[in-house]
Amino acid sequence: SRAFLRTRFNVDKGAVEWRGLNVAAESPATVDVVFAKTKRMTVKIKARALRLQHSAFASEMLEPVALELNLRGRLDPKDESITFSHGGVNIGRAVGTQRIYAAVDARIAKDTLQATLRLPSTPCQDFVQAMPIQIAGIAQGVTYSGTISGDIKITLNANLPPVLAVG
Repeated sequence: SRAFLRTRFNVDKGAVEWRGLNVAAESPATVDVVFAKTKRMTVKIKARALRLQHSAFASEMLEPVALELNLRGRLDPKDESITFSHGGVNIGRAVGTQRIYAAVDARIAKDTLQATLRLPSTPCQDFVQAMPIQIAGIAQGVTYSGTISGDIKITLNANLPPVLAVG
């Protein structure tokens, strides 16, 4: 399907808050959004130094992370929602070169964001080195072997406490 609306936002520096999730760009970031006539959309976000904070995972802003997010979604005007599937994210500490990849499925409806990140089998050492220090904590100074995989499910609702489930 052909695009009927294509837009790009370039952000030099700035911050936004949505439902308790605080996001701040400390260096240039781009956001590309394409809407097709079939109610389908793609969203691409690329940032070299993004800081995140939400009470579900940290009481203070995390150290900057590099992020590339690619999502394909579908608008549903009847229930005022956007469903994203077959997306992906590469994320890691901005000061390092290690990145981890996770598949992304998400749904945004009215006051709620639900997302599932699926981490494929990844070397444990790479996983820990890619995490912001506030999340990895003392695990940063340890050498690991083996692999890690699993799902991280996040639910943010304007009227309820945040939910973070790891499995």
